[in-house]
Amino acid sequence: NDLFLLVSKKRADRYFGDLEAAIAASGLGLKFHMLHEKKGDNGDNFAAITQGVKGSYNGRLLGTFEKEREFFDTGKVVPPLLLHLQGNTMTYVDIRKAVAAVFAIKDDDEIFTIKKVSQLAAKMLQKVAKEEVLEIADKARSVSHKTFGAAIDGIIENLSSKPELLGRMNADDLESSYPTMLRTGSDAGDAFKLGMENADSNISIDVALLSIGINYLNYNGCVTRTIIFHPSRYQVDCYQILVEAFNVAIEAITPGEPIKNVYNAVHKFLSKSPIP
Repeated sequence: NDLFLLVSKKRADRYFGDLEAAIAASGLGLKFHMLHEKKGDNGDNFAAITQGVKGSYNGRLLGTFEKEREFFDTGKVVPPLLLHLQGNTMTYVDIRKAVAAVFAIKDDDEIFTIKKVSQLAAKMLQKVAKEEVLEIADKARSVSHKTFGAAIDGIIENLSSKPELLGRMNADDLESSYPTMLRTGSDAGDAFKLGMENADSNISIDVALLSIGINYLNYNGCVTRTIIFHPSRYQVDCYQILVEAFNVAIEAITPGEPIKNVYNAVHKFLSKSPIP
C-alpha cells in the first residue's frame, strides 16, 4: 500500500504540500513517498519506484501509455523512468482509455483555465517565437536551433516581464510543458517526438516547424505552427486547402458530437477539394 510521487521540488511545494497529511487522514492505509525529481541522476528515485512496483499487490504490473512504450521498439528517446523499469521485467497495461475517461470530465473553472493557457501559448508563439524566427530570417543572423529554443524557454519561465501577454495570470504558476522545439530545412518534415532535442545546427530559412507548450496550474496549452519562407504557388494552394479543412473541422466540433463525425466531415471536404 505504497504511493510514490516523483515530481520536481517546485511542483511538490506548489501543488502537493498538503497531500501527505490528507492521505494520512483518509484512513486508506497508504504509505506516501514524496520523491523530488533531479535534473541529473534520478537512479535512487527510479530504484525506489521499481521496488514499490515489485512489492505491489500485482507485482511487476505497470500502467503506462502505449505511445511511450513504442519508444522501446523504435529505439527512439525513452523516458528515463521507463528505461529503468524496462530492465526489471515488468508487465505493462495500457491505461490510455482509463486516464482519458477521468480527465475528460471538466467543470467550468477547469475549462476556463484550459482556455487561458491555450490562448497564452498561442500568443507566445505568434507574438514572440514567430517574430523571433522572422527577425532571424530578415537580418540573416546565424542562430542555432538549440540557442533559439533555450531563449524562448527563458522567456516562458520569466513571463512576469511581459504583462501584455500574461494578463491576470500568476507567473509563479507557469512553466514550460516541454522544451520549445524548432526544426527547419530537411529536418522540418520529421514529426516532433517526446524527448526530442533541438539541433546544434543553424536555423535554415526555408521551412520551419515550431512548437510551444505552457503549463498553468497543471493544465497545458500546446501550439505547433509551420512557417514557410518564400512559398511556391503550389505550396500556397496546398496550405489554403488545409486551412479550409481545418475550418471544416472546427465547425464540426460541437458538444456531444462523436469524433468520427468530425473526421468524416474533413474527409468529405478533402475528397471534393483534393490537394493539387
